[in-house]
Amino acid sequence: MAVDYRLAPENPFPAAHDDALDAVRWAFANCAMLNVARDRIGVGGDSAGANLAASVACDLFGDAELELAVQVLLYPAIWPEEETESRKIHDGLVLSKAGFAWFDKCLRVDGRAECDRLKIARRPTATPQMIVTAGFDPLRDEGRFLHELRIRQGLQSNYVDFPDLIHDFFVMPAISARVEVAAAHVASSVAKALSGGA
Repeated sequence: MAVDYRLAPENPFPAAHDDALDAVRWAFANCAMLNVARDRIGVGGDSAGANLAASVACDLFGDAELELAVQVLLYPAIWPEEETESRKIHDGLVLSKAGFAWFDKCLRVDGRAECDRLKIARRPTATPQMIVTAGFDPLRDEGRFLHELRIRQGLQSNYVDFPDLIHDFFVMPAISARVEVAAAHVASSVAKALSGGA
């Protein structure tokens, strides 16, 4: 089920995060209508959407009634404390430094009490995760860092990098046969997670 959410700058942070959290709570409350088992609900997204998904998993940490089965994070943006190497060297391949600056301006997060909802590496989660990154992506190091961080924290994390692809490649199947390989890998991992596999 795809979820729409309010966009910045008309609706600055944390509007999108609130919408994502509300959608997941709605899904749990309406399992019967959706014909979905409560233990087979997960979250996922790509780029900023992956940030929303991970934030929801963090928001629900410790809530025994709303336990997610998996979080699927495709080239997640985690707003690191320091500029990563991949952000430094990959400027302009779909994402640019100017684009990042514009996103930050639209979100207007700095100084807000809830800023940790965006900077998810600061927050705990118990939801198993799958992270996919691309080699020519400014966000590559953020996904890898989040994987390594969660492993150190004892969380189940499945990580794969596609070194020859760019940011947002899941919506570009015509650019490379590797996109189909990536999609098949993610589908298999999600199916395993939702069936209770490791």
